[in-house]
Amino acid sequence: MTEEHPLALHPLAMEMIAEPETDALTLAWRTEQEIVRLKRRVAKLEEERLQLIDEAREAGLSEVDLGHGIVRLIVSPGTRTRVLDVEAFKREYPKAFRRVATYSVKLADAERELGTPLLGELCTIREGSERVKLDFEATFDPLAPREETDA
Repeated sequence: MTEEHPLALHPLAMEMIAEPETDALTLAWRTEQEIVRLKRRVAKLEEERLQLIDEAREAGLSEVDLGHGIVRLIVSPGTRTRVLDVEAFKREYPKAFRRVATYSVKLADAERELGTPLLGELCTIREGSERVKLDFEATFDPLAPREETDA
């Protein structure tokens, strides 16, 4: 791996220096193409990351010590959301519907009007997918004072 100079310029900036007649619109188009390429690469990396997380979960791995820190797999359950069938509400309880409906029907208003048991009959539960993330906890502090050894 080659180390870049801290003041290294982006390839498009280098091109502009090498070809000063290159206009801004051409460089903008080339930059846009580079962005598209990078987005595709990020999408591919995200797929790979998800596949590796699936493999780790199948193997029962939820934590690994890298020596300088600990990587943890954190899984949060998906959310559960009630979804009101507005047409069924309107059909089954027209008076209550007229009292709570404005441009839309708020779930809280319908629940206040009908009560939780009746509202439950008009709702379906939508479950969101679980959220998975990796967390890194550093265990090495490069700024911490070093221990003296008798060497």
